[in-house]
Amino acid sequence: MLKYQKIIVASIIAAVIFALLYTVLLFSWLVPADVPITVEHRVELAIKCLLVPVFMLFLGIAAIANARFFSKAANPIDCEVSNQKMKVDLHYLTNTQEQLLLMSITMLGLSVYLPPHYLMLLPIYSSLFVIGRICFWIGYRINPYYRAFGFALTAYPTFAGIFYNLYALIISSFA
Repeated sequence: MLKYQKIIVASIIAAVIFALLYTVLLFSWLVPADVPITVEHRVELAIKCLLVPVFMLFLGIAAIANARFFSKAANPIDCEVSNQKMKVDLHYLTNTQEQLLLMSITMLGLSVYLPPHYLMLLPIYSSLFVIGRICFWIGYRINPYYRAFGFALTAYPTFAGIFYNLYALIISSFA
């Protein structure tokens, strides 16, 4: 395996371990809030949990807008990217849009399908997303290979949620 592949694999393993420990610790320490019973309350919880992750998208948009305003890239037709930092920020923004779309749909599905006592996972999932996006952005700026930890911290909980939602959908279809 090449050096950069080892960095990526190690980062992914570290992110999965971190996500599992973080989730277990927070889930066991947090006092469950009032359990939403109706679908409306569950979806409301999901929407509230999406507000901070959406802020991460806003930060990416603001970073690009600010960088463009103060550079020759103010007109993107003449110059798409004016420096390496802006190039990284554009990649951050694109990836965050993709991840946020998947996370939002997954979060709404989880809000409907999770048993009531597991709904505390939604704010934990939301905070993992934010931590992952911050790590992705910082890691990307240091070295593109270092973005893997943040990417995995964002993507793997979403993948787990997608599979859980599909499982719950299939099970509920036969009930």
